Amino acid sequence: QKKMLENPQPDMMHYLQLMQLNYLSFFHVNWRQLQMGGESLQAAMQNLDLFFSLAKLKFACEFYNRKNILSEFSEIHFLNDLKVYREDLGDDLPRLHFLYARLLKLMQDGELEVYQEVKASFVQHLGELSAVDRLNILGYLINYVISRTRQNDPNYTKENFVLYQIGVANDILLAKGHISDTQYLNIVIVASLGKEWEWLDSFQKKYEQYLLPSDRDDVVYFVKAYIAFSHKKFSEVIGGLRNVENISKPSIALRFKGLQLRAYYEEHGRNDLVY
Repeated sequence: QKKMLENPQPDMMHYLQLMQLNYLSFFHVNWRQLQMGGESLQAAMQNLDLFFSLAKLKFACEFYNRKNILSEFSEIHFLNDLKVYREDLGDDLPRLHFLYARLLKLMQDGELEVYQEVKASFVQHLGELSAVDRLNILGYLINYVISRTRQNDPNYTKENFVLYQIGVANDILLAKGHISDTQYLNIVIVASLGKEWEWLDSFQKKYEQYLLPSDRDDVVYFVKAYIAFSHKKFSEVIGGLRNVENISKPSIALRFKGLQLRAYYEEHGRNDLVY
């Protein structure tokens, strides 16, 4: 328990485990509850509250994330009670609880000031967050920005690139030593749209090695074609994509086909487009 209390990156399961330890300590068969102090019982209840509060906030953020991206939603209970609980904690509110609470507020109300607050606090306190929470929170921020840009909100035009910069600079996007092909390609597309060529070149040199070996060749080939497209080298894109064979992953194959159609259109015009 002493070792756990010194953990600089307490996450949701940290509080659950502390609750379990104190529960087992207090209710041990050799422990005379009424004749001893109640420190373990109090600690068990405190950590249970912290676990429940944080778990509810994390699940609520996931519900709202799905609502913004997939238009799915379900009623969420106890949010008002948890707000009162956080207010009672005051300055003792753990950083992770604060971040998820403000992130939930952002997803509910969509205020630019709250977005800036969450982003700034996230960057400032990265060292206090576990790798999983860093990836989750950054992912929620990215998805939120995507939902705002789809609504043509001018305040978020460059924010996707800013968030990816944060993710790359702090190695947040790596999961078990790898970056997903989807995440890699999204970064390439966002950087290309912003014409951040120097940064993109640096990203590729650093992160290409972290792609799964089974995806790497197809992803790298597509990236070259996409950058050529961004530079209006449409014939190069068409010629290059014709040579791509045995694309096994549907998500990459779909991107290839879409880029090829766009290149045909740009090169030959609507009337000569070959399907």
